[in-house]
Amino acid sequence: MLHCLYPSFILQPNFGMPAKKSPADELAEKMTAALEAQRQSGTDYPLSLRRLGELAEPAAPSDLVLKAATSKKRPFAGRVVVSVAKNLDAPVALVDDLAALADSPRLLLVLLETHCTAAAPTCDPAKLRSKVTANLKPAFAAALDRRVQSGHLPDGVALVAVKKKQHLHLTHLPLPRPPEVVLAENLLRILEAARAPGGGQYPPTFAELIQRTQVPAPATLLKAALALPETKQRIVVFLKDAKLRDRSPVGLAEDLPRLVESPQLLELVLTLSRTATQQLFTPADLKKPLVPALHGAFAEGLQRRLASETLPSGVGSLLLKGKPLLFLLSDVRSALPTTTPLPISSVPVANSAPPPAVVSLPTQADDFAARFDAAFRDLERQARLPNFVSLVELRRAVPCDPAAFNAELHKLRLAGRYTLSAAEGRHGIRPEEQDAGIVEDGALLLFVSRKVP
Repeated sequence: MLHCLYPSFILQPNFGMPAKKSPADELAEKMTAALEAQRQSGTDYPLSLRRLGELAEPAAPSDLVLKAATSKKRPFAGRVVVSVAKNLDAPVALVDDLAALADSPRLLLVLLETHCTAAAPTCDPAKLRSKVTANLKPAFAAALDRRVQSGHLPDGVALVAVKKKQHLHLTHLPLPRPPEVVLAENLLRILEAARAPGGGQYPPTFAELIQRTQVPAPATLLKAALALPETKQRIVVFLKDAKLRDRSPVGLAEDLPRLVESPQLLELVLTLSRTATQQLFTPADLKKPLVPALHGAFAEGLQRRLASETLPSGVGSLLLKGKPLLFLLSDVRSALPTTTPLPISSVPVANSAPPPAVVSLPTQADDFAARFDAAFRDLERQARLPNFVSLVELRRAVPCDPAAFNAELHKLRLAGRYTLSAAEGRHGIRPEEQDAGIVEDGALLLFVSRKVP
């Protein structure tokens, strides 16, 4: 029988030497010892997993620290509580200090920094309870409830109401501003820009003001914006009828003396007040379409215009027993020109044939009126504002000799079908607008509106 020549000790298993530890397990032991030492020092405890790794082994890479923190071997797994898995900034503590870890301000801040963003700067506390490790959840939920109920929160954290629920808010992230506040500020900014030199027509109509925001606003949002204290104090909408609000001039309250003397306002209230049978009005009559709070200011502004004889070019006045009556010049009727009758022979002609039937053919004026109506309708659909079309565009759409165009348009105005308004308040009038406009009483009339019966 052959015998092995090797020494017997080489063949025996080496039960006396310990198994070699992995780098993660070695680091886990060092981290446990460093955590115990940190607790005894009484400073910066509980501390972040990142800081614990630096204390245990300064050169340890982050991935190794995270791997050590998930070690299932003792002493780390049995002695240390990790608050948030795979988060180097989350705090850790010894098992004996689990309650202190659950109530740690650092833990709450880490969770909020993880889940709050600039777009969503608040968080429902209930959502945070599921973000901690399993063995910490009951204690953390209880500690968080106590903080929310007592309002005892870390610096940089506040409670805010979101849809009638209490949310936690990281105060360094601005809260989203209410949309009605944003809209109100936008309206004020547009009006302030409009009244500045070169800012465009001021006061604009309400429809134009909303259009300049460039963001469609639901009726409920617009109502909320106008109901805010600052907008109620600073923005003036003249017409009381909500159905007519889009046509109302709108401006800033500090400009009220200027606004009540606006030619657009006087012509508008006359247009709204007139009917087929009532076209003369006392100053008191014209206050009716306006918001009651503005009656006094409007009456004073109208009185100043009457006293200084500076009525808008489209408005006239007459005295009746010493009191003024106001009217739209476009409502004034004059006799239409008649054709000269043909001479009739004084001597009857016997057996003469009956005169031929007269066939009525469209006149040049009828043709102009039809083309003008059609052009106005087309341009109105394309215009920014309803019932407000520029003479520049109308002259292009209805080609005609300028003098003949003016004469035919004047007939339409006398017939009560259209009215003109001035370019007052506009800055930098273009040469083509100057050429297209009609000058009356020193004012350049540039815009055409259909008369509303």
